Amino acid sequence: MPEYYIKTKSYELFPNKQMKAVFDRNCDYRRFCWNEALALWNDEYDIRQLMLDKEIKAELRKPKSQRKFTAEQEEMLASYPSPNWKAIRNKLVAEKEDWQFSYSAHLLQLAV
Repeated sequence: MPEYYIKTKSYELFPNKQMKAVFDRNCDYRRFCWNEALALWNDEYDIRQLMLDKEIKAELRKPKSQRKFTAEQEEMLASYPSPNWKAIRNKLVAEKEDWQFSYSAHLLQLAV
């Protein structure tokens, strides 16, 4: 037996009607955030795929140590970066609507 072991505990919650309503609202908002993030990610990915030419895409398939880009290609790559979770999260936070401020910011961050 290893020197350490993981001890888990499980808890059963018995929420009342008001707590259930809050849990449902938060779950719905988190799903909304997930869908918004996914749509934004797909849009940015599609734009990148459309704007980059075949030569750049061929170079990107190579290992990083073997890639060689011209200055023009480097500029194009900088103009259309690949999507990442931080950029997506920052855009969603910047574009928050007034009704979203009634929810915890952690729900949006955890969804992304």
